[in-house]
Order: sequence, then C-alpha cells, then structure tokens
Amino acid sequence: MQLIIFLSMVISKKNIFILSILLVVIIITGLFWLFTRDNGVGDLSVVDTKVEQVATEEEIIPEPEIVEKKAKFLSEDSIDTDGDGLTDKQENEEFGTDPNSIDTDGDGYLDASEVINGYNPLGEGLLEN
Repeated sequence: MQLIIFLSMVISKKNIFILSILLVVIIITGLFWLFTRDNGVGDLSVVDTKVEQVATEEEIIPEPEIVEKKAKFLSEDSIDTDGDGLTDKQENEEFGTDPNSIDTDGDGYLDASEVINGYNPLGEGLLEN
C-alpha cells in the first residue's frame, strides 16, 4: 500500500518529463559508444606505436646554393652575423665591435644592449659620441 502511495507521488508530469530526457540521453550515449567502439575510436586497447624519425644534422643544414639564394634577398646593411642586435655594418664601421661575437668585450652584456644603454661595447665605461 505504501508503495502505491509512493509511486503516485513520484509519478507526476514533471517527473515523467525529466525521466524521459534522462532516458533519451542514456540512449544517445549508448548509441555513440556502440558506433565509435567498432572503428577503434573508443577502444583504449588500440595504441599507436608509430615513432617518427628525427631529422639528422644533414637534413637540417641547408645546401650552400639555398644559403646563397637567401643571402641575395638580404641587404648587406641588414646582416647580423652574430645575432647580437647590431648589424655587421654597424659593428665594423660605427662601433668597432666583432661582428662574429655577441659580446665583444666579454662582460656578459650583448653589444647592442650596451650601445642602447649608452655603455661602451669594447670595454668599461660609457659610450663616447
């Protein structure tokens, strides 16, 4: 008797609607699982063990012809061999620093950083005008 009273309280239009939505979600989830497990998407036992080959040093270094073609597009005024922020032209003509060394005086600061901050990239002290 108590079961009938409990079921009559539980079974209302609102509860039937919520149970219907829950049932639809469960069916859609089950169908998704059913269709994806057949093609291996949901199967965790399938592991891709393919290992890609790492590029060798020969593959990374470009051919001399390619380097020459790229160099033609660069102006001599924009080349920065050591990558310190000063162009080779600036290092050779304006500051007298080594275009192959990022820190000509060896003090731990990049040549360009010293020039920008007013310090001498060739040694101690401030940059002279």
